[in-house]
Amino acid sequence: MKSVLRYVMLMGLGLLQQSAHAAPSDPQTVIKARNPKGAMGMQDVMFMKSAGASQLIKLQKVGSAMDFWTENLPAISQIAYVNDLPLLINAGDKIDLDLKRIPFKDGVLDHYVIPDLSKVASRVSLPYRIDSILNISRKKFSTMSFAAFSNWYADRVKQVNQLIKKTAALNESNTALLNAFMQMRKLNLRVAYLDSSKATDLPADTKQWLLEGQDLQNENLALISSEMLLSNYVHQLLQVKGKDEANWSYADQCKWMLQNAKADRLKFLFVSHRVLSEFRFKGITPEFAALYPLIRSSFSDKAAIEHMAQLYGDWQKVLPGKPAKNFALKDDKGNTHQLTDYRGKLVVVDLWATWCGGCVKALPYFLQLADKYKDSTGIVFLNISFDNPDSPEWMDFLKNKKMESYTNLNLPFKNEHEQAIMFRSADYQLIGVPRYMLIDKQGNFHTPYAPSPSEPVFEKLVNEFYQSGK
Repeated sequence: MKSVLRYVMLMGLGLLQQSAHAAPSDPQTVIKARNPKGAMGMQDVMFMKSAGASQLIKLQKVGSAMDFWTENLPAISQIAYVNDLPLLINAGDKIDLDLKRIPFKDGVLDHYVIPDLSKVASRVSLPYRIDSILNISRKKFSTMSFAAFSNWYADRVKQVNQLIKKTAALNESNTALLNAFMQMRKLNLRVAYLDSSKATDLPADTKQWLLEGQDLQNENLALISSEMLLSNYVHQLLQVKGKDEANWSYADQCKWMLQNAKADRLKFLFVSHRVLSEFRFKGITPEFAALYPLIRSSFSDKAAIEHMAQLYGDWQKVLPGKPAKNFALKDDKGNTHQLTDYRGKLVVVDLWATWCGGCVKALPYFLQLADKYKDSTGIVFLNISFDNPDSPEWMDFLKNKKMESYTNLNLPFKNEHEQAIMFRSADYQLIGVPRYMLIDKQGNFHTPYAPSPSEPVFEKLVNEFYQSGK
């Protein structure tokens, strides 16, 4: 599931990344790095490709010894991440990094390496040093009273401010960016403290305390390149905002986020992630259809607007009554099955995978229902496994589970396979498994997003589908 979802997410974010590049005349930022001998070296760099989106690159080492690489970054002030370490980078920076290994406690060296920041400008390493000041274990949080935590945090903020004050060559935009970084870390720490704390002296209104100083109008939040950290921050913020709310639905969260966040990147990260998550299980719901005009009108970035329109348009192809595209998949005996082979029959589909725990858990319920209809000629149950057909896992699974008597089809788990591409495209919008579908006698979607067979409502839905005879 993760790899399928990641594929779609990267495709979606790619459109926004094209929205604003640094002008050719802008000074380029250059990062050079050398790996320690024998280490695998740099894993990845997350940086801002534009003011609207970030990009993760997996660095390719060059040279016979694989010990040196150079990467040119766009000319944008930002907090970039090098092997998960934050660096404050300005346009035109020329950064030369030596990499060092991380030793384990027992003295064994890991192959994972981090930049040696002792030789770079103090401004560049400032976010990392701030993180170091704020570093604390959850175990310590669990023993802290609220007063002790407040004193600890006040002391750490004082240290951070002193560090910023004595750091040379900071401009106003750098200071504003660091304030946004501290805003994010403040919420992270307070949420972590409350999650771990056993204190009895907590404030009466912890929600107000958590939201203190949190400003989604701060556009500098969008210049923190790590999508994971930003998404986690937004998720925490929404959880806090919804605390003690009688109703805090998906629609409520969307409205609040779109009305309060200023930077398109924050809105886009939230909406694209939540939209994909919502669509994955339900498709276009009436709730989302009602929200869509607000979503479109909330973005100023043309590429973001076009991307949301494309997403919405694509999912409209997978609605009840829309034709399901014909597929051609081989079964466990080597025979090819097409959807058109079942024209005139009701088709119940289970898209699953041997590597998906939820799929495997629900599979027996699907097979039990198929058994109830085994003597019915007007309905067919298809088990479509999203597995690598060249590996033995799928066939071994079918044999071990005694599934040879069922209709077992294989959707190749290969990005380049034409059938896999079709299922991931707008034709089926497969962005994760498990996925259950009902297709009518005419080959149209009846229920493109059915509930899990483990839920009683699934059998009720299939029974009504069968009795309708459509």
